[in-house]
Amino acid sequence: MNKQHPKQPTLTAAVQAALAIGPAIQGHEAVESKGERTLKPTKKLSRNKTMAAAPLIFTDKAIAMQSLADAVGNGYTRYVTGSTPIEKVEKTLAIFGLNYGAFADRNERARRKRKGLGNVMAVFFWRKDDRIMWWLLSTPSEMGSHPIHSSERLKNALLPQERIEIDGFELVRVPKPGTSESKLTWRMEEQKYQDFRDYVIDTVRSRSHNRMDNMLYQLWSMPGFSGIRRQIGKLAALYRGEVKRAGVKDAPKPPRRLRYLRRIPHEGLTAREILNEARNRQG
Repeated sequence: MNKQHPKQPTLTAAVQAALAIGPAIQGHEAVESKGERTLKPTKKLSRNKTMAAAPLIFTDKAIAMQSLADAVGNGYTRYVTGSTPIEKVEKTLAIFGLNYGAFADRNERARRKRKGLGNVMAVFFWRKDDRIMWWLLSTPSEMGSHPIHSSERLKNALLPQERIEIDGFELVRVPKPGTSESKLTWRMEEQKYQDFRDYVIDTVRSRSHNRMDNMLYQLWSMPGFSGIRRQIGKLAALYRGEVKRAGVKDAPKPPRRLRYLRRIPHEGLTAREILNEARNRQG
C-alpha cells in the first residue's frame, strides 16, 4: 500500500493578516525589519486573561485526537486548522492567545459564558517534522459572539463534509449501541479504509509471512478509539478469510484482543522545549 502524506495546511488568511497588520491584535503594532513585518507590544496585557499556562504541543497523535474529541464534545464545534513552521510557533501562540483568548483559564471562560460571549481553544500536534499542526476551535455563534466568528472561515465539525481529519482519520458522531444517544469517536476515512482493505488482500496473496506480520503490526498500532477498533475487527476478519481462501500454511495470526484506548494524560511539550529539541536535531 502506497503511503499517502496529507497535504500540509498553512496559516489561514486571517492569521496571516494578523501577522501582517499588527494593529488588529490587541496591544500590538506592526514593525518592519529587514523586509519582514512582525508584532511589537504597545502596552502590557494581563497574562491571566489570555494564557492560563504555557500551552502544550502534543507529540502523540492519540493524545491530539483525544483532545480534539474532548473539545468538540464540550461544545467547541466550529474550527479552522492549519500549520506553522517550528521557528514561528511562539509567534503563532502569541497571536492565538492575544487575538482569540485561546489559552484563557477555566474561570475566564466561565465569565465569558455568563456574559453571553463565545470561547476559543487550541490544539497543537507535532509529528517531529518541520511544521506544527494546529486547530482553533470555537463555540458556535448561537452560544455567544466571538471575534473569530467574523475573522475566520469556520467549519462545522459535526457536518459530514466538514469533519475534523488527521492523517486519514476522521472525527465522527455515531449512535451508542442500545440507546437513542450518540457519541464522538474516530475512524478511518473511507479512502484510508479501502486502501487498507486492498493492502490486506495483496499482502495475503503475496504469501510472505514477513509482509503479513508487518501488515498486522500496522493495523494493531492504530489508535484504539471505538470507531477504529470496529474497522480493525472487520479487516482482521477479512485477513482470516483471505488466508483460508489462499491456503497459506502457518500464516501469522492477529492478536486475540483489539487494542482499547484508555484516557491518556494530556502530556506534551512547550514551544520552547520543541524549539530546543529541533535545534538539537539539527546539530
